[in-house]
This record gives sequence, structure tokens and C-alpha cells, in this order.
Amino acid sequence: MASGCKNCNTIDTNSCTDIISSTCVLWMGDAFEDLEICKGDNLTEVLDIVLSTLDDITKGLGITLAYLDFTDCDFLDDIQGVLPKTLENVMKTFFEAICTLKTELDAEVAKSTAYTTTEGYTLGCLSPLADPCDGPVVFHTLIQAIITKLCALNTQFESIADTIMDITEEIVGNFITAGGVKSAGGNGIAYTGTGATGKAVIAALVPPNSPILYIGSTSFFDVSGVGLPNTPYQGWYLCNGNNGTPNSTGLPQNLAADLIYIIRFT
Repeated sequence: MASGCKNCNTIDTNSCTDIISSTCVLWMGDAFEDLEICKGDNLTEVLDIVLSTLDDITKGLGITLAYLDFTDCDFLDDIQGVLPKTLENVMKTFFEAICTLKTELDAEVAKSTAYTTTEGYTLGCLSPLADPCDGPVVFHTLIQAIITKLCALNTQFESIADTIMDITEEIVGNFITAGGVKSAGGNGIAYTGTGATGKAVIAALVPPNSPILYIGSTSFFDVSGVGLPNTPYQGWYLCNGNNGTPNSTGLPQNLAADLIYIIRFT
């Protein structure tokens, strides 16, 4: 305890009889092991301990909060660590936690502000949605405007998607059945349907300069062996040695000798 005294009370010793020093008065109450007060200590020692303890308490010293359990809060538990749970250490833990959370909160607010400040966006087709009184467009209004625009576009797309498909199928079908896909002279392909149902069935595809066996009539060819126009044999040639073709009599025959070959050059 400090030796000085402020605002000390004074008594008139002349009004007291049998004044006894507190060092001569023994403490006969229970012992307090935590305060190291024992039965038989003089009153001066007991009062010194009690007053000193009270002085420390007013300063937050000597107070232990051992009952506090931070295990359910990893954030506080990590800060507290292995430090004793004195009032001073616990207050430091709370102080550090508050400062850390404040710093993180400020950072998140800054990020949020960067996203939600509409002045940073080019509104484009959404610009007519600005406040008619020239007030700022709040972020909620901006998001709602985007949702509304997307829904409107989705409705338009769904309304024209089938039409676009029908038009595409009509164009492609007409292109095919109108002869957009051709073989020699438009032959070798069978056309069915019109528009979206139009189909072209290719009867055969033979590599150029590849002779094949033929057992049909030679009436589809002219006297030199050239396939007649507007017949399935236009573009084909009898392999008779004319028109640059090989003579079929010199080609291998795996059937009757009267079979001949026909060939295409393009």
C-alpha cells in the first residue's frame, strides 16, 4: 500500500479511551488461503491484504476468468492461445478480435461498394430505367432491370425459336428438292417432299475412273458409248475402248462374258 494518504479522515484521539493499535488486535475469523489470511494474523496485516487486493481489483489486476471456454469459437480460441485467462489477457483477446473483425469488415464493405456503386457500370439499354427525378440508380434496381430484360429476351427467343427452325428447314428442304444437290445431270438422286419435308436420296456414289459391272440395256448410251442426257447414265461411259475408256473385253469378268463395264471420269 502507498504510504501517502489523500483525503484521510482524522479522529480526535482525546475522545477515545483505551486506544489499541491494530497490530495488537488478532484476526480470529476463518482463514482465507487465496488471500493468505490466517487465523491469528494481526488486524493490520489482514487489512493491508484486503485493501491491497481491492486496489488491484479496481485496476483489473489479479482477476482470473478461468471458467471462460473459447473452444466453441476457434477465432477467439486461436487469439487467446495458451495465455492464462486473466482479465487483462481476456480483454486483450477481445480487443484484438474486434480490431481484426473491423479490418475485415471494412475490406468487405469496400469490395461490396465496388460492385454496388452503379456509377461504375455502363447501363446501355438499361439507361432509360434511371430514376425519372434524376436520382441515382440503386443496385437493387439495376439487378431487377437486368432480370426483367433477360426474361423479356427469353420470351422473345422462345416465341421465334420454332419459327426460325421452320424457316431453316423450309429453306434447306427447298434447296435440296430444287436440285441444289446434284449428281451428273441431276441423275442418281431421288427427290421426295418439299420444304421442311424435302429429302434427297443419293442412289450411288462411285469414285471417278472406277469401272463397275453393268448388265442393263445399252439403249441409254449413244453409238459411241456415251450416257444419254437426262437419264441415270448421263456422265457414264461404256467401257468399249471409245471416249478414252478401257475395252471391257480386256477387263476381268467374274460372271457371264456378255457383261460389260461402265465408267465415270468426273
